[in-house]
Amino acid sequence: MCRHHCLVGPLQQLEALRPDDLAITLNLQAAQNIPELKLTPDMIPDLPPRVSVDRMYPSRLEVLFEDIVERMVPVQVARTGAPAKGMEVTGETIVEPKEIKAIGIRSEVMTMQHARAAAFDVSGLGEGLHERQLKLDEPPDNVVYDATSVTASVQIARKLASKEFDKVARDLGAR
Repeated sequence: MCRHHCLVGPLQQLEALRPDDLAITLNLQAAQNIPELKLTPDMIPDLPPRVSVDRMYPSRLEVLFEDIVERMVPVQVARTGAPAKGMEVTGETIVEPKEIKAIGIRSEVMTMQHARAAAFDVSGLGEGLHERQLKLDEPPDNVVYDATSVTASVQIARKLASKEFDKVARDLGAR
């Protein structure tokens, strides 16, 4: 059973065909008023002599037009790993920019919760402010971002500890 275009013709000519030889150009202006386009063999105009299209699959395409919109979405950065022994991350991961612009079809852009960046790995980091350029994950299909990366920073400080003593000598001079 044919799963794509089925062609009939001399074997040598069929073997010489490339996928680009079977490309179809669609006039979507004509599709604006109809929900479906019918694909017909005559849409593949430049076939070799004695080669013909027996059938096409799919034979119809559903056409859906959507508005292109843009919206600011927050950037999400996860943190992985643990800093060096005796250290801890203080505060939140700071991300610049905090939001990026998502541009694409309405049904995708309006349902986006955030744009995700690569995780910030704090493994083994010592005291201080650490900054990294993090690549944004690929956006959903039919959406582009106005940036490809963000800058994130974390502050690492020594862990603070406290200890309570039940009995404390009031007179430091007494032994």
